[in-house]
Amino acid sequence: MSARFINSLSTFASDASANGKALEYACLTALARRLAARQATIVRLADSSAARTAQRRYDALAPATRQSYDWGAQAGIESVMRLESTLLEGKGRFTLALQADAQGAAGDVRDLVVKHDTGWELGILVKHNNDAAKHPRVSGDLDFARQWLGMSASAGYFAAIKPVFDELESYAATGSHWSALGLRETEKAQRFYRPVLSALAVELRRQMAQTPNAPAALLRYMTGRRDFYKLIITIKKREVELQAFNFDGELGRATPPVVPRLRLPTKLIDLDFKRASINTLIARFDREWALSLRLHSASSRVERSLKLDVRLVSVPAEMLKQTTAWRAQT
Repeated sequence: MSARFINSLSTFASDASANGKALEYACLTALARRLAARQATIVRLADSSAARTAQRRYDALAPATRQSYDWGAQAGIESVMRLESTLLEGKGRFTLALQADAQGAAGDVRDLVVKHDTGWELGILVKHNNDAAKHPRVSGDLDFARQWLGMSASAGYFAAIKPVFDELESYAATGSHWSALGLRETEKAQRFYRPVLSALAVELRRQMAQTPNAPAALLRYMTGRRDFYKLIITIKKREVELQAFNFDGELGRATPPVVPRLRLPTKLIDLDFKRASINTLIARFDREWALSLRLHSASSRVERSLKLDVRLVSVPAEMLKQTTAWRAQT
């Protein structure tokens, strides 16, 4: 892999993160404008480092791009408002805040949190052109089971992954780049990714068999430990998809309910490598849930940890999903 290509991947990842922050800010301001248009509404934007960073990313966009983000954000916010009577009525005091990324690492994936003076609260996750669920890391000394499930990983798991991460540690200590190792992608996966994923699969199967609530805990960690709407805003297609992750009944409170309540999985049905893949596991649960876990290096430089790209590959049929297209405004 050429150094130029590696650098372009790094730049792409950085741009994607910046664009995602800009879109979060566009959604924040779109909701603020929508609420503030009501005479009986008072709106406060909470100041934070996350909000200031997002505003800088938004302000740095080219004018035409910023306009496209505004249109996408407006379409997304309107799709949420149609389901939430508290927003539609727009009475009272609202506080709008953008959460720090650290909240997501802890299990609360909501980017935009809306609070009303009555105590009502709503969360929105904003995705820019992608549908990834989570990106947790694994390393030789990180207890993934404690973070994901609230239980400790076994000594056998740590023993199984130790040779891989000891080797990565030695390369990371000297600042080595992956390109310097002279490995093809398949060799890289066989040497580093597959042993870690195999150990992860063994440990997850053990935890799922021994602890009844482990499947539900895993799903909530990977999707979000608080209920939320996910807005997947695809700028080029001028399309927004809304997904409602309503486990605890926090969304669409009305009579009758307008947002179906979802049931968590109770058992792991199957966990194995994806067909023809050496770096991706597929975890299938009852109640139609399934996760894809792809392990990869997140940098051109060798690091002491590896990154998982977690995606939902199957969801219950009752999950509310709506797609809305928008037109360029003049």
